[in-house]
Amino acid sequence: MDTTFYDVSTEYIEKDGKFIATVRYANHKQGVLILDDVALAEKGDYNIMFNTVSLYNVKKKILKKLNPCDIIIFRGTVSGSTYYSKENNEYEDDEVIKSLESIKDVIVVEGRYNG
Repeated sequence: MDTTFYDVSTEYIEKDGKFIATVRYANHKQGVLILDDVALAEKGDYNIMFNTVSLYNVKKKILKKLNPCDIIIFRGTVSGSTYYSKENNEYEDDEVIKSLESIKDVIVVEGRYNG
């Protein structure tokens, strides 16, 4: 299945704050970490901003200790843009952490988070 993406958004989303997310994939040797259901976590409300966030060249010690299904809370800047999938007739998100230097105060939370 080949999906073609067309950029229909000139809006670039960037948000600085406190986030909660679930670790989907962690490859410590390559420094890759993929987070799912990234939500802005302020005042007890969890509003999902991004479905998937990818981090590359992860060097922070706490991030290297994460495993799939871990739930984390962190402060940082998340940014991304939106693309339109003609095949699926819907918008798709493409997000990345703007800077690994902007990630701080990472806490691993026990329990289950259903974003």
